[in-house]
Amino acid sequence: MGLLNRWSKKKEQEQLKAVRSSASDSEKKTDAKTVSAPQEAGMATPSGTSASDTVSAHEQSPKFRTVVLHPIISEKATLAESQGIYTFAVSNSATKIDVKFAIKQQYGILPKRVSMLCMEGKRLRFGRNRGKRSDWKKAVVSLPKGKTIHIHEGV
Repeated sequence: MGLLNRWSKKKEQEQLKAVRSSASDSEKKTDAKTVSAPQEAGMATPSGTSASDTVSAHEQSPKFRTVVLHPIISEKATLAESQGIYTFAVSNSATKIDVKFAIKQQYGILPKRVSMLCMEGKRLRFGRNRGKRSDWKKAVVSLPKGKTIHIHEGV
């Protein structure tokens, strides 16, 4: 009976291959339809996207509201503002790209450069008990020449 099973299994495998190939052909046809639809509407295709299109896609994300926590107002940060360099406290999971687009979304200016620093929380004592403040992340944002942000308005 082993021979009969081999022949029947081969037939089943051939039928499965035929079904899979027809399914992949139908997927290719639907992909071709979705690509041609934006071209007909006058929209950019994925291969022809520009940098401004990707910026607007990043700006739509609601997570950018929670990236920049608050500006850091210190003597050193205030002196750097005259040179177009601003300092912000950001969430611990934020990346340079996240900060860049969050600043663009909040203030309407795309930063030229973003530097990130991981700040270690200070070690503290509460009587006999020792503790530590939370670690946090700082972003130093450089703006293009002639652009400013008014971060002292609400202070």
